[in-house]
Parts: sequence; C-alpha cells; structure tokens
Amino acid sequence: MDFKFVLFDTTTIENHDIIKNINNLYLSASLLLMKNVFKDIKELKPILKKIVKLDDDRVVRLFEYIVVNKDIEKEQFNEILLEVKGEDKMSTLAQRWLDKGKQLGLQQGIQQGFEKGIEKGVKKGKKNGKLESAYIMVTKYHLPLSQIAKDFGLEELELKEYIQNRL
Repeated sequence: MDFKFVLFDTTTIENHDIIKNINNLYLSASLLLMKNVFKDIKELKPILKKIVKLDDDRVVRLFEYIVVNKDIEKEQFNEILLEVKGEDKMSTLAQRWLDKGKQLGLQQGIQQGFEKGIEKGVKKGKKNGKLESAYIMVTKYHLPLSQIAKDFGLEELELKEYIQNRL
C-alpha cells in the first residue's frame, strides 16, 4: 500500500491567508482553530464567530475540540459564546454532552450491576455448595447436624430447613 498525505505547518501561514484562500468555511474554521487553540481564548473570538455560522453538528465538534484542548472554565467559555452569538448552539452542545454522560453512566451502571450479580452468584453458589455438602454429611453419614452446621459455618435452622426441603 502506498499512502500519500499532505503535511504543512500552519504556523507559517497567517490567519488572514487561511480565510482568504480557503473557500470552505468548515475547513478554514477547523484549520484556524487547530492553529490557534492554545492561544488565549479571547484571541479565538474571530474564529468562533465563523464557527457559529456552521450547522449544529459541525459547531458541536469544533466546540468540543476547544473544550478538550483548552483548560477553560465553563463560565469563561459561556461568556465568550455569548459575545460571539453562539448561545443558541450551546444548548446543542450541552445536550450532546448530557447524552454522552447518560450513556457513560448507563454503561458503568450495567458493568457494576453485572459485577455485583456475579459476586452475588458466586456467594450463593458457595452457600449452596456448603448446604449440599452438609446435607450429605448429615443424611448419608448420620453426623450430628449441630456439629456439621458449625463446621460449615451455617446456621442450624438454615441447615434443618434445607434438609427438610430436600427430603
């Protein structure tokens, strides 16, 4: 396989040249954002003004890129969005993050439930194994129920009920 790619250093290109020479708004906004994302958030305002003109899906992707790559407080980000008239896009972004959070929470809940279920099943299996072994010792070998219950760490009443249910 022969892969070809284009690699260029955006630091050598001025922002206004990217805006002037790239007609695709999403591409120019993406390049400008990647080039400038580590600068002060206030310097990104002109780029953010371009981003909010895009469709919601693209806006959300680019806003997520900013939030992931910048150490920025929620209040500061909201303030900047209000300044660039992106507040209507913020609800889309917030909803997407909320949905991701719900999905992640659900997956974690399922995993924890699965682990607890296995743990509970193992405990129940051990308990049933003890009861069955104690049952055999009492019924087949006629050993004293109280001694076997004690040896297996079982309650006498519990063992009696188990034996009665088995007979």
